[in-house]
Amino acid sequence: MIQVSEVVAALLLLVPAVTLAVSAAQHLRDPLRFKAVLVAQQVIAYRYVGAAGRGTAVAEIVCAVGGGVAAASVVAGGGLMVLGLAQSVLLFTFAAYVVVLLRRGRSVPCGCFGSDKPASAGTALRAVLLGLAPVAAVVVTTL
Repeated sequence: MIQVSEVVAALLLLVPAVTLAVSAAQHLRDPLRFKAVLVAQQVIAYRYVGAAGRGTAVAEIVCAVGGGVAAASVVAGGGLMVLGLAQSVLLFTFAAYVVVLLRRGRSVPCGCFGSDKPASAGTALRAVLLGLAPVAAVVVTTL
């Protein structure tokens, strides 16, 4: 019988997985726009922007799939739940990137989900909260 803690843990793993999948889809759908956003942000050297854009989309896909597998694993016994923690690493990295943007004082789009809205403290907070969800999933299943 599936326990409530397993359902909660699975949801905590699926929310960031779906978020990352949607973000990856947007970045893959319009890679030139994402590249333009990365250029405008001026954090990554221009010659690496193309690779960074592709690498970001790949990382998002890998972490989304890993989060989905981890969520399914929770219901099936939890053996692969650690895969979900890769989402935390990626989302905390995104949060740190946004903090760099904010510290530089540049009002540029964050590039999240194809939005033209500038990066903000809310953007960083969203990434941190999503990154904490897989960690919370581990905690929930150990209680």
